[in-house]
Amino acid sequence: MILVTGASGTVGKEILQLLADQKHPVRAMTRDPTKIKPDVFPNGVEIVAGDFERPETLAPALAGVTKVFALSAGPELGKHAAALARAAKTAGAKHIVKLSAETVEDHPNQLIGRWHAEGERAIAASGLVWTFVRPGGLLIGDSIRGPSLFARDQAATLTFFGPPGDAAGQQGAHFRAVD
Repeated sequence: MILVTGASGTVGKEILQLLADQKHPVRAMTRDPTKIKPDVFPNGVEIVAGDFERPETLAPALAGVTKVFALSAGPELGKHAAALARAAKTAGAKHIVKLSAETVEDHPNQLIGRWHAEGERAIAASGLVWTFVRPGGLLIGDSIRGPSLFARDQAATLTFFGPPGDAAGQQGAHFRAVD
């Protein structure tokens, strides 16, 4: 089972679709499942409640999960990542893929870079296998610079250019990090 946090956002929905298309068992975590309309997620996606601000809600969301695709944002990102990593390890998950930001390395003094760096440090310290996806941006345009993947014990850079509007291609790079 793969848990996708931030599942109701733009990237989260694309990740869920890609995983569902590949027939992976997938679970969508959202703060309030009652606000999710029936057609928002692909068929077969399990929807669970989970809120980083309420860490006690993470254990039920992680039950039976082996991999996590972690999406979160904001100034509490480090705290959220630490809570998720602790809960994932306790639940028996093996791998966390975190959507991070290029600014972690390229512009470490920028606010968003610091938030994501905190999140990466928390996940790396957990003892779980991790992969950090650091896109330069999540824009749809004439060309998109693909993400860099930083996985424990290996580093590889993936760069691709897609046709206009190729958002699924960029999310596909994220998906391969989970698979």
